[in-house]
Amino acid sequence: MIEAIASCYERVVENFERELSGFSQTTTATLIADRAPWPEAEQAFTAMAGAHGLMIVARSGSGAEASLAGTPKHCKLYLVGNPLIAKRLFDIDTCTSLYFPLRVSIFARALTECTYIAYDRPSSVLGRRDATELGDIGRELDRRLAGVVAALRTCS
Repeated sequence: MIEAIASCYERVVENFERELSGFSQTTTATLIADRAPWPEAEQAFTAMAGAHGLMIVARSGSGAEASLAGTPKHCKLYLVGNPLIAKRLFDIDTCTSLYFPLRVSIFARALTECTYIAYDRPSSVLGRRDATELGDIGRELDRRLAGVVAALRTCS
């Protein structure tokens, strides 16, 4: 899925990171180190997830490295997820760890005032698995990502 956002790359990246900014590596590491009881972890992850129920768990800015060749490349890759959703997926089929967290790319092509957000629709990859519940979670994730895109269009 590739969605166009009529705004400059920097603004879309800034808004995306603000919309999904809740993840705390420090809090997560502490929960793991302390072997926190699940209700405590659940509460912490719920607080991190924000309005869309998703958060950026990792990012890569390989566009900056590629730009060293002389032509600016505007692209970033994000891993977007939520440990509460991961638990639901992995309880059904641990193989879903191949698809979750989700990969989301934000990029701009040269000579355009448009920025793009690209991702595999979760229902398309999870729906191919045998469990019906995975397709349901995939459609839920589709809606969450559509909400993020809608918010980006509103902010831009």
